[in-house]
Amino acid sequence: MKSSISTISVIGLGHVGLPTAVLLADSGFCVFGMDVNREYVRSLVDQKTKISEKDFLKKFKKVTNAQSLQFFNSVQKAQAYIIAVPTPIHKSSNGADLSMVENAIHNIALNMEAGSLIIIESTSPIGVTAHAIDMISVMRPDLVKDGKPLFKIAYCPERVLPGNLIKELTLNDRVIGGYDDKSTKLAQSIYASFCKGKLMATSSKVAEAVKLVENSFRDVNLAFANEIDLLLGEKSISSKEVYDLANHHPRVNILNSGVGVGGHCIPIDPYFLIESSKAHSSILSLSRIINDSIPSKRADQIYKILKQKQHKKICFLGLTYKPDVHDFRESPALELLSKFTKKRSLNISVYDPFLNSKNSSFLHSKFTLLEKAPSSKSFDCIIVLVDHSDFQVLYKNFKNSSTQLLKFF
Repeated sequence: MKSSISTISVIGLGHVGLPTAVLLADSGFCVFGMDVNREYVRSLVDQKTKISEKDFLKKFKKVTNAQSLQFFNSVQKAQAYIIAVPTPIHKSSNGADLSMVENAIHNIALNMEAGSLIIIESTSPIGVTAHAIDMISVMRPDLVKDGKPLFKIAYCPERVLPGNLIKELTLNDRVIGGYDDKSTKLAQSIYASFCKGKLMATSSKVAEAVKLVENSFRDVNLAFANEIDLLLGEKSISSKEVYDLANHHPRVNILNSGVGVGGHCIPIDPYFLIESSKAHSSILSLSRIINDSIPSKRADQIYKILKQKQHKKICFLGLTYKPDVHDFRESPALELLSKFTKKRSLNISVYDPFLNSKNSSFLHSKFTLLEKAPSSKSFDCIIVLVDHSDFQVLYKNFKNSSTQLLKFF
C-alpha cells in the first residue's frame, strides 16, 4: 500500500514520537520532528538521545545523517501531521490534561491545508478526534464545507514497550480509526510503510476507546492480583505458587502482583474512562484506589519483617517503574522507598543498574547510592522491588548466604 504522502511532521519526540519519526524517515518519508524543549531538540540535532536501544540508534544515525529526519522547535508545514505528545492527568481532579494535544492541534491548524492528514497517537479521552475537528473548524473555517472537514483526520493509539521500541512499533498490530473511510485508508498507507502487523480499520471513537480499555483491563487485573496477594499473605500462603498453579486452568491468567502500578499509561488511562462516566466505572475507580495503595502497604509489610528480624543494614534493588527500562518517572518502587525516609534506625542503601550519581538527584539524602550490585554478605536484608535481568546472577549468590532476600514482584 503506497502512500500519496511524502512529508510528515511529528509533534512530540518522546519514547513514542521519536522512534516513530525515525521509522517513517527510514521508510522514505521526509520527516520533520518537533518538540517544545529547545535543549532537547539541540541534543537531537547533535545526534544525542536518551533512547539507548541498539536497533533504534542505528536507524536514528542513518536517517539524521541523510537528513531525511530533521528537528525543529516549531511545527513545520507538511502533508501529514502526527501528534505524539503526553496527556497527563490533573493531580487535583484526576481529569485529563489535554493542553499539550490542544496546543499541537492549534499549531497544526496554522500550517495545514485542505487535504492534509492529522493522526493523533496521544492516549486521550473518547471524543478527542471530534474535539480536534471542532478546534480546527473554529480556527480555519476555510477548511470546512457543509459542516464537514476538508482535511483528513484519524486516531491511532500507540502500543509500545520501552526497551524494545523498534520491534514493538514494527511488529505490533495497529488500530486505525478515521473520521471517514478516506482518512482511515490514508493513515493506513503511512503505517503500512513500516508496520508488519495488522492495520485494523475502525471509527475514531472505537480506536480512542480501544487504548483506554486495554490499559484499564490490565489495571483491574493487577488490582485483583495485588489484593489477593495481600489476602494470601495474611494466611502465610505464597501468592506466586497459587498464581502459577491457578494459571494452569485454560481460562485463567492471573498477572503477577508487585509493589504497585507505575508508568505513564496504566495508572492514568483508566481515569479517562472514569471521567467520562461516573455511573459505570466503579470497578475502574476501585482498582485505581487499590493499586495506588500498594506501595504504602508493601512498605508496611517490609518494615514489619525488618523489625521482627531486627535487621538494620538494608539494601533495596530496582527503582524504575518496570524491569529493564531506563525510566524512574511514576515509579511505585520510588514511592515505596519514600516511606523509609524517616526510619532513622535503618541504614539503607539502594542499587539500580540504570541509576548513577549523574541521574539520581531525586533520591533522598538518607539513602546511599551503590554504584555496583551489592555483595550478598554486605547487608542484613536485600529487598528486590523491580526484577531487572541484571539481578539474576545476584540471586544465585544467595544460596549459601545468611543475608535475607525478599522479592516483591
